[in-house]
Amino acid sequence: MTIALDENYLPSNGFAAKQFGVMEVEVNSQLIASSKNTCEYFLADFITKYANFNRDYITTGFQMEGYYDHQIYNYLENADDKAYVAKLRRPQCLYDPASKKYIYELIFFPSNGFCLDNKPLPLNTSLKLKFNRLNAGFSTYFLSPDGEKVNTGVHYNKPLEIKDCYALCEYVSSPSMRNYFTRIRSKPITYKYDEVTVSTRTIPSGTESITLHNIKGGNTPAYFFFALTPTDAFQGQGDLETTSFGFHQDLTSINLTLNGQSCMGYPQRITNEMPIWPYYKLMEILDRLVNTKCPSSIGLDTYKTCAIFGHEFMGTEESQGWLNLSLDFKNSTTKNQTLVMWSVHRVKVGIDEHGNVEKEIL
Repeated sequence: MTIALDENYLPSNGFAAKQFGVMEVEVNSQLIASSKNTCEYFLADFITKYANFNRDYITTGFQMEGYYDHQIYNYLENADDKAYVAKLRRPQCLYDPASKKYIYELIFFPSNGFCLDNKPLPLNTSLKLKFNRLNAGFSTYFLSPDGEKVNTGVHYNKPLEIKDCYALCEYVSSPSMRNYFTRIRSKPITYKYDEVTVSTRTIPSGTESITLHNIKGGNTPAYFFFALTPTDAFQGQGDLETTSFGFHQDLTSINLTLNGQSCMGYPQRITNEMPIWPYYKLMEILDRLVNTKCPSSIGLDTYKTCAIFGHEFMGTEESQGWLNLSLDFKNSTTKNQTLVMWSVHRVKVGIDEHGNVEKEIL
């Protein structure tokens, strides 16, 4: 797809995915995945890449999707740093002086949920993906030339126009593949993947200590991630990046409980405004701790600009129950915060010889 972006705007990282807020997946007209959160699609895409790929690969291999760097533009204070990041986010873009726009060509491929299993579908199976559009403020940052306000920008409060958009599909076959799919006569063809669901909670200003009850119930997820962002950044206004998960310097303690019992590695104390224990915990659950096959990971200094907290549920923990989360701050918060939570469940989908689809949480 092609997007013409006014010169007074910069794309946010994840530019392609942030055009969309919700993705629904239908197989043989049967809904197997849908979203409840307005921003669920691009947030799920963000955590999928953050958790599964090393840092260098995200900003090189995924440039085609609009992942250009690991910076949050509104966090930068030095003018030279801002100019450098702006250059990174306009890689080989054609500039049209008549319209004063940069032309972005993007290749967008859904890389979460059912689409994570790259096994082909059986013959005569239909797959339908449905997306909703988001306003430009979710995917761009307004540069405010000459002190102009964000609501004066040409893209304000409306989706960016997508042109030259088409889907590329493949039909593949081989003797071994045809033999494999004949198994459908005796048992369903199955697809296994990690499904990410996203939920949010607002933490009002003036909060010094808060416990969020029943943030997740039912089957215990395989992984659980969470992060704080200013609520203003989550409104898609264009003056803050929507994935501004910077470390809240007043955060002093975190406790995650399952059925009233603290999860392994919690509670965590944070002293000297240094989230070293949450960082250690994240490296451990992502299998990047003392891993010689992981050449480029998340540095502690950059972790503070994108502070993701997490937990991997082990076999010793209960398979069902309710999660609670407690946060303590050194001082009362001065602005509203939004808590973003990602739950990762292992899922299996089966398609039988009659085209019926069955989904199961493992």
